[in-house]
Parts: sequence; structure tokens; C-alpha cells
Amino acid sequence: MIAGGTPPDVTHLISLDSAIMGGQGLLEDLTPYFDREGVQPGNYFVPPIAKAIDWGDGATYVLPLTVHPNNVYYNVEHFNEAGLATPNELAENGGWTWNTYVEAARRLTRFGPDGAMQRGGSWGEVSMTQWAPLVWQLGGELFDRTVFPTRATFDTPEAREAFSYYADLWTTHQVVPSFADRAAQPGLWFVAGNASMTMNPASFIGRMRREEVPFEWDVAPMPTGPQGTVYTNLTMNNFQIPRDSKNKEAAWKFIKFVSLREENVRHIMQVTGRPPAMGQMFGEYVESLGSVLAHGESIIDMLLVAREIVVSEHLGEINRIINPIARQVFDGNRSPSDGLAEMHERINALLQE
Repeated sequence: MIAGGTPPDVTHLISLDSAIMGGQGLLEDLTPYFDREGVQPGNYFVPPIAKAIDWGDGATYVLPLTVHPNNVYYNVEHFNEAGLATPNELAENGGWTWNTYVEAARRLTRFGPDGAMQRGGSWGEVSMTQWAPLVWQLGGELFDRTVFPTRATFDTPEAREAFSYYADLWTTHQVVPSFADRAAQPGLWFVAGNASMTMNPASFIGRMRREEVPFEWDVAPMPTGPQGTVYTNLTMNNFQIPRDSKNKEAAWKFIKFVSLREENVRHIMQVTGRPPAMGQMFGEYVESLGSVLAHGESIIDMLLVAREIVVSEHLGEINRIINPIARQVFDGNRSPSDGLAEMHERINALLQE
């Protein structure tokens, strides 16, 4: 529509697509609208969200509606049957670390007589959203800056250690279903009760509620890193007004109605199970999960230490570089260091074009 000269008046996009449009100069600065309503993002949103929508040029291009930190979701029944302390029980005593994550996953994994995995101790994905938080927990970064980076830093010791650690879940420890296992047993393993843990954004809650899974499940914080820190990935669902919209005032009226009125935010929160961007609604959000999750507060805890990996108009291309290489590594067909080196080289070539 934009290329054809008839842009939509409002867009509702995840962070990746917001960044692509913003990097191409296609979004309206919402700062004047915020000022007119007396809304200061720093007061309205908690710091991680306020930081995520500050792209460093003095403008604000997105109005977040829902926010999605990654958490660990786990099958309570699997832990109980194995006689294991749950992630939340370990976290209460500071014992929920990447090492205890691996140990739990190993004890929860099950193989059939033919050697095929029947139950994964952990689910996994090729996306860097799964292993970037460990880079941060080790004190490293994947880019020279989060917003519109000029250089990738995948060649650091921290990045190599984090990526190797995550790859070991697939290859060395064999607690994550391989791609051959997934082909033999298609579908959502955790939802089907065939995986004991999974790292997912909060939007996953809505899927679990719709499926009405027959087992008890819960949510926990991400494991603590080797330096005693916890970080997680942040994804947001945002409203934007395209720069060339012909009805900007009506567009603002609509997104303000949806995103800045408590009764509307409450309705969306209750229907979708997604955390609201509006900070003053967090208490209600946790209460709304009470009948589903025993530790819903850990979602807010993770939101407070969440961050976006990168805001870039090249993010789609970056993911298309990373994901096939990561799959080769996780399938055991190349070493983590070799895969990471290729990612580093190709992403830097892309950013320097």
C-alpha cells in the first residue's frame, strides 16, 4: 500500500517490522501527539519500554500496546514426576542458573527404544532471541549499539561462549529435539506435553489458554547467568502512523483510544493474556493470570530486565543470515565458532553497504 502511494492510516506491527519501517523513514513522529496529551513516555512506561521506543533522534515513532519479555515456561507435572525442584523453587534460593537448567533438562528428556527423542527436556529455536540474553549475561553485546547499529560484534569471547553453550543443548546434552525429531513428531511439543521447558515471549500464554492443555504448567524467570545477572529479550506490539497517512488526526484518535484508555487496555489484556505496555496495569495483569499461572509475577520481573536485541531496517535480512547457519550448527553439521564467524562477516558486510 505504501509503495502504491496509498499508505494505511494506522499500522500495528511487532518490533521487527516497526524497525524496518522506521529505518526507511516511513513513520510519523508521535512526539507532538504525546505532548498534546500530556503523556511522557518516561513516566507512562517502565524504563525498559521507554528505552526501547527511544531511537536516539529525539522522536518517538511507536506507541506500544502489549509487551513480551521471554520467560521459561515449564510442565509442572514433568518436574513433579521426576522429583525435581521446579524453576521457581530454585529461583527462590538463587539456584536457577543455566547449569541447573541443563541439569533439569537432561533428567527430563526421554528417548524411545529406537533412539528417537520422545520428550525434550527443553524446546529450542534457531533465533538469536534464544541465546542473545546469555551474551548479555556474560557481559557482551551482539552489536555496537542497539538502535541502527553500524557493526556486528559476533566475534567476541562472550558471544562465542553464549552461542556454544546454547548449541550444546542440542548437540552435546541432546535435550532439545533435533530437526529430524521434529519431522518425525511434528507440532508444538510443549503444548502437546512432549517438551518439559520452553523459552517464549508472553504472547505464548494466549496460545496455551486457547489450547486448554490438560496438564499443569507455569512460568518462571530466565536462568541467572555466570556473572549473577539476568536479562531477557523484549518484543513489543506497537501502533504506528505512517508518515504519508492522509488522516493523521483520526489515526492518532484511534490508537490513543486503544492504547491509552485503561478500560480498553484491560479488555485486550484479559482476552489475549498479553502484558500491557501501560505500567499502571501490571498489578491487574498479574491478578488476571492467577487462575492459570501460579507465578505470573515473574513475567513482570523479566520485563524489568528485558531489552531489544537490535532495532534496524536490516533486521529481516540479519535473521535470514543467522537462522540457516544456526540450524547447521544445532544439527551438528558445523562448529559454533565457524558458524558465528560467518554470521559476523556477513552481517557486517550487510551493515556496511
